[in-house]
Amino acid sequence: MGIAVDMISVLERLRKNRKRMIALTDHGCRFRDELYTQLSLENSGNSTKQNILKELTVGQKRLLLEILLNGNFTKLKINILHFLRFVHLTEGAWLPKQGMRLTRAEIQYLNNMFNSSYNSRTLKDLILQTCTFSEELGLVQKLPAPDQVYDKVVFTSLGSRVSNHFEQLLHMERERYQIPLQLEGGIE
Repeated sequence: MGIAVDMISVLERLRKNRKRMIALTDHGCRFRDELYTQLSLENSGNSTKQNILKELTVGQKRLLLEILLNGNFTKLKINILHFLRFVHLTEGAWLPKQGMRLTRAEIQYLNNMFNSSYNSRTLKDLILQTCTFSEELGLVQKLPAPDQVYDKVVFTSLGSRVSNHFEQLLHMERERYQIPLQLEGGIE
C-alpha cells in the first residue's frame, strides 16, 4: 500500500486564515473509500484475517492506474516508465537480486536508462522498489530464479499495454515539438 502514498498526491494544502489545513483530494477520497470498503469486508467476515490490507483492492489499483496514465509525470511515474523500458530492453532477463552487487557496466547502463548518477546500492534499491510498485499494480510478474545470478521479470498483458501507452505519450510529445521544425523557410 506504500505505493498509494508515493504515487498520488493524496493531500492538498490549503491556506485559510494563515493556518495550514490539509484536505484529501478527490483521488485521496476515492482511495480512502476503497480502503474502508476493504476493512468493512474484513470486519464482516467475508475475507481472511491474513489478507487484510496486504494487497490493493481492484478499485485502488484502478485509481492508481488512472493516475499513472493521466499524462502528468512525477518522479515515481517516470521511474515506472524507465523500469518498464528496462524490462522491455533486457527482455526481463536480469533483475538484480537483493544481496548482489552490480558491476560497473550494469551501473552505467542503469544510470543511463534512469537518467541518474546513483551508486550501486541506490540503483539496485530503485530497481527493486520500482519492480515492487509495478507488481502491486499488476504490470509485471517477478519470476524468482534461485539457481541463477538474476531474477526474471515478465510483462503482464496490462503491463504491456501500459508500456505501449507510455511510449505513445512520449512519441506524441516529441512530435509536438518536431512538427513545427519541419517548415521550410522562416517567419516573414
